[in-house]
Amino acid sequence: MKKHPYEIRKFTVTRKLEQAIRILFISDLHFKKKSHRLALAILQEVENAQPDIILLGGDYSDTKKGNTVLSFFLSQLTHRPHIYSISGNHDRWWINKEVHNIFVKHGVNWMDNTNHQDSIKGTGISIHTQVAQCQEGNLNILLLHEPISYTNELACYDLIVAGHLHGGQIVLFEKKSNLYPLRYFYKNGFLEKKVNKTLYIISKGMGDLIPFRINCKRDMVLVDIE
Repeated sequence: MKKHPYEIRKFTVTRKLEQAIRILFISDLHFKKKSHRLALAILQEVENAQPDIILLGGDYSDTKKGNTVLSFFLSQLTHRPHIYSISGNHDRWWINKEVHNIFVKHGVNWMDNTNHQDSIKGTGISIHTQVAQCQEGNLNILLLHEPISYTNELACYDLIVAGHLHGGQIVLFEKKSNLYPLRYFYKNGFLEKKVNKTLYIISKGMGDLIPFRINCKRDMVLVDIE
């Protein structure tokens, strides 16, 4: 993976849970014909991390041959029970109407415009894909593709994750977790922010439509909630 370096961004959130829960967020894969090696590298990271929950943040494939890589990728994850996905803007292109069917074929939860309740290791989990009323006593997660601006409506969430922006792909400098020049054009051009109990993280993604980056490593996000 020297050609496409990436990093695992790690965070810890303290919630006094009965047992710790590990969440892996992967976004913006942008699989293409030659993405098989990337898919294998991500699968190895999943195996290394052993997450309890995998969140997939959209923009999975850019071509029909990329869909073949996506199908292989998901086929290697089907033994994991807690995988939740949403679509990205690229997944709604005409060429990628097949993406949704691939997720259904492999039994992966496709959550566009829906919310999901679950229980993992004795903790109630609420996963939303649109802002809604949080469940008191649960671990509340907001899964997005496009970042949204922080408002008081989001204060009930423990974790918010988003992608889409790719860190701008070119980073000249970083200041207080804001990436420049991206931050000049997008209010949400930041890496992470903590507002009271809410941790809001934006991934730089693991792929690109145009594979060109400067000082902007691709990433996956690993969050341990304890």
